Amino acid sequence: MDVSAVEKYDLIVSISTVEHIGQNWANFESSIERDLEAPLKAIVKIYSLLNIAGKAIITVPFGKFTDGIWYIQFNQDYLELLIKKYKLPERAIQVSYFRRIASEVETDNPYQIWIQTNQDELKNVCYDSPYSCANGLAVIELKR
Repeated sequence: MDVSAVEKYDLIVSISTVEHIGQNWANFESSIERDLEAPLKAIVKIYSLLNIAGKAIITVPFGKFTDGIWYIQFNQDYLELLIKKYKLPERAIQVSYFRRIASEVETDNPYQIWIQTNQDELKNVCYDSPYSCANGLAVIELKR
């Protein structure tokens, strides 16, 4: 969040990161002040760092809104705050949605299988169920 917006970038990629910004991920210390909208502020910050015609790809867990203390799982209402509250141009945001349908981590060759879906199919998807971690995913594409 402290990166100066003076330098601009053509491409920024953030995989499974912004949902932790401003959350209590460091040893679950209760002394850390949390900001439930910090992940949204991070996305706005990323947008401000883009060159004209620059692009950002950001993944976040998506489904039933969850304050997981060390992460935020986005839902549609939370995501829409980028436009409604933080005034990101609607034309600058495109979102694709994915649902995990299989996962195997206990083998020598772990895998996950995701299928593309729509936001309505994810509205009741929970973090850590049926598979550990995210079971729904939003891929946010920002374009300047």
